[in-house]
Amino acid sequence: VSQSRYHPPTIVVVLAVALVLVSVYRFLLMRGFRLRAIASCLVGAMFIGGIAWSTLLLRKSNEKDLAALLKSPFDNERVMGLKSLPHDDSKQRYLRELADLLKDKNPEIRELALSHVDLHVDKALISAVHALLRDESDRVRDAAIALVSQAALPQSVEPLVQAAKVEEDDFLRVEIGEALLELQDKRGFAVLLGVMEKAEIPLAKKEAYEHFIAHAPHALLHDKGIYRDWE
Repeated sequence: VSQSRYHPPTIVVVLAVALVLVSVYRFLLMRGFRLRAIASCLVGAMFIGGIAWSTLLLRKSNEKDLAALLKSPFDNERVMGLKSLPHDDSKQRYLRELADLLKDKNPEIRELALSHVDLHVDKALISAVHALLRDESDRVRDAAIALVSQAALPQSVEPLVQAAKVEEDDFLRVEIGEALLELQDKRGFAVLLGVMEKAEIPLAKKEAYEHFIAHAPHALLHDKGIYRDWE
């Protein structure tokens, strides 16, 4: 699939052609060629109608082609379809295909599909995104955590807590802890403390400490109550 190029809206093309036809009509009329002027207008009307019709057919054909790519049994074609997926409201026509791609067997496709989700708009996909917080691929989990954190929806709190309990990557645990704190859930402190105490990678401990200090009130730094409700 070739990269999409800019095509002016049909209405712009039609108006431009109409203006040209009006100019031609007036010119011929002033010259006394009434029949030619009328004939020109008829031809022009047919021409404009042809443009509008062909544009409509092309648009429908492109939509069918894109839907076919998104449903293709071949990984490379599904990837191509996702890369061609529009980022505007017209994307809503492909939500069913996008939901299927979030469950795709290929982690690259699941990750790419996440980049097209806006949880504030695509509410039907929230559960599918939450499921990817525990995906087998760390890249997919990372993308899902980032998406959930950016959306900051209250219903994402419990899925984040459950994901933190099974997450083995210390850096992703830091991201989960940060996301929980951004959602005003204090269990994020316990997630960060767990990384600070048990992580084997010094950089992960450092990042957890920095996020902890950034969010914790001074009195909380020595308050063991932050472990409450954490199992």
